[in-house]
Amino acid sequence: MNNQIQQTYARTTSSGSVSASKTLLNVKEMTMANTVQTIATPKPAVVFLRGLDARVARTKAAGMFDEDSRFLELDHAQILAHVQGRQDFTRGRDADDVPPLLADVAELASAWVDGWNEAEESVAMAACSGCNDGSGNPCPHHG
Repeated sequence: MNNQIQQTYARTTSSGSVSASKTLLNVKEMTMANTVQTIATPKPAVVFLRGLDARVARTKAAGMFDEDSRFLELDHAQILAHVQGRQDFTRGRDADDVPPLLADVAELASAWVDGWNEAEESVAMAACSGCNDGSGNPCPHHG
């Protein structure tokens, strides 16, 4: 078996390309190479980190002594959660898939759901013939 491996290695490395006849070893090597390539491909977003910006903004607000600054930062946190909801809709996530970092804070979870729902409605309105009849007014269903 060791001799067969050496011969296969010599055939594939001497010409710089894989020979036309495939051995079981070549198939395994290609499968392993594809698996490694698939595993090494980074995901678009780490699931746990969704909503991190909103959670950090809310935590910063909790530590502020100035009341006006605290309210502004809390509002900013809700805006970030809202934007995350819109982005998650665009990426194909379900309405029930609230990010873990936002799910345990009612205001942030609500803002995320609002963002998701608004993105869904925007898509529905863009496809609605009644909303796009040229009048500039939405249809009775969306208006």
